[in-house]
Amino acid sequence: VAKPFQKQLEDAVKTRLPMFAWGVSLGGGLVCHSAMRRPEIFDGAILVSPMVKVDEAIKPPKIIEITFRKIGSWMPKAPITPTKDILDKCFVDKTFTDFARENNKLLYPSKPRLGTALAVLAAQDWICDHMEDLKTPVLILHGKHDEVTSMWKFRGTFSTVFQR
Repeated sequence: VAKPFQKQLEDAVKTRLPMFAWGVSLGGGLVCHSAMRRPEIFDGAILVSPMVKVDEAIKPPKIIEITFRKIGSWMPKAPITPTKDILDKCFVDKTFTDFARENNKLLYPSKPRLGTALAVLAAQDWICDHMEDLKTPVLILHGKHDEVTSMWKFRGTFSTVFQR
């Protein structure tokens, strides 16, 4: 949990205020991870297209992924991650895609740094390996046309959660 927010969070837990977490895309992975590590904090979690399993179709070839994992500690700040513009894969309506591209000031303008990409991969691997630790009630909202974090691919990841 982010340090500036930790005191407020601990105070809310002590007073037992109902607390729900909301995470979209990469934030969904963060919420998942937080709920697994500290299940007493959240009374529920809402995950919107959570990035807990990136679709294999948008990953680079396996040999490149292996190579980048090997050189990542030497060049973590190198912006050499072979990513495509995934915004087109996030929305069916191209008008909305164009609107998001022009108006979303949080969009990263260049290629992610190698260290960042490897941290995301490590986080998704950890989440997938520890999914049985997710005890927090979860509501998952996910578009069936999402090609980045395909709901069909990650359904298996959440199967233990769905069975509860």
